[in-house]
Amino acid sequence: MVIADQMPAPLGTALLQAADNACSLGMTDVLRVSAVIMIAGALLVGVFMPSGTTEFVPQRATLPGAQTELALTPSAQR
Repeated sequence: MVIADQMPAPLGTALLQAADNACSLGMTDVLRVSAVIMIAGALLVGVFMPSGTTEFVPQRATLPGAQTELALTPSAQR
């Protein structure tokens, strides 16, 4: 915009419009590519996410007192 302001009126206006169009088209392209990547990621998660788990099996870190146990016995973290 600084350069377009210093140019004669028809050239500065044309440069400003060209820059605005380029920015808008670039953002549109980025939006489309990002949407395709997001949809592909969602499909991959849907296909490869395990669905055979039937019941919740609590892990050691989720059991009551597990954080205290890990803090008192650092060798148990391995």
